[in-house]
Amino acid sequence: MQTTTLEVLFYTEDSDFGSLIYSAFSEWPVHIRPAEDLKHLSDVLDDDRFDLLIIQSRELNPQIAQILHTIEKNFPVLFINLITEQDKIPRSFPAHLITRQSDLNSDSTDVFARNVYHLAADRKIQADLSAMLLHDIRSPAQSIFGYMELLEQEVFGEINEGQRQIILSALTLGDSIIDLMEELGEVYQFEKKAMDLFKVQLDLKQLLDETLRALWVQADRKNIKFMPKIDSNLPKVFADSTAIRRVLNNLIQNAIKYSPDGGTVRISVEATDNNTVDFNISDSGPGLPEEQMEQIFEKYFRISDYKHKQKGQGLGLYICKLIAESHGGTVSAANHPEGGSIFTFTLPALEESAT
Repeated sequence: MQTTTLEVLFYTEDSDFGSLIYSAFSEWPVHIRPAEDLKHLSDVLDDDRFDLLIIQSRELNPQIAQILHTIEKNFPVLFINLITEQDKIPRSFPAHLITRQSDLNSDSTDVFARNVYHLAADRKIQADLSAMLLHDIRSPAQSIFGYMELLEQEVFGEINEGQRQIILSALTLGDSIIDLMEELGEVYQFEKKAMDLFKVQLDLKQLLDETLRALWVQADRKNIKFMPKIDSNLPKVFADSTAIRRVLNNLIQNAIKYSPDGGTVRISVEATDNNTVDFNISDSGPGLPEEQMEQIFEKYFRISDYKHKQKGQGLGLYICKLIAESHGGTVSAANHPEGGSIFTFTLPALEESAT
């Protein structure tokens, strides 16, 4: 028997059936937390970490469908088991396992619990193994590239120009590999709700100044000018400084990438009437394809447009979205009426007691 302990979120419309499920899972290493209603289900998912979601509903109303689509999009590691009596279920309906409720009784629920447990546990083990491999591979990979740097510096003897160029090309690829592993590790942590956020009151001006200083060299290579503007009377914001810096760094790097030589990147930080703080990053590039605007924050999505040749794996903006949502904020994009694109990263303004 597997010993993996699962955190289970359970929603049911039938208390008697709920008792049957609780009894069936009593022999397995699970912690079951009930959701009182659909709103509570959504709220709990945002605040806690779960491995398995079981939903029992005889009729699949649009509200449940919307909740499950949101879960599938934002919690891809979570295993979803849907129990229903509805005859026709669209193929696109988000559920890894769909069970007919009439097939479950006091005898069959034991088999049901065993099967669901093993499927969800296997999914968790695979995800955890992937994260562990990413962590374990990173150190030897960094060592390999470190050795290559020593070769390029001729620490162990002279090399010819052809050898140098090959080593430099390999080191460039090595940087991309390390960046990708770090991005995948971040994605896993946020998707599993396993990223610990250390929220403090941020000095937004200092945070922005430090971010721009770190990116100055990249901008200077293209003779791009930064034009920052920050409100003098911003509300208090409590957030994880490393995570917020990651978002700003990613959005400003993109603005540099897509702005032409000699262009301008505008960054503003301002309070809104909705008790939020908005970071607006505008570039002077060609703008975004309108038909792909809704997809740019999806995992692995890359803009398929001849004006936007990307080298990454389509994780940067997805990570921005995960970080924003983990803080109760949002990130969005639009084309600026005067040209270029504008990305808006919004954080809620919180009272100091929120820490």
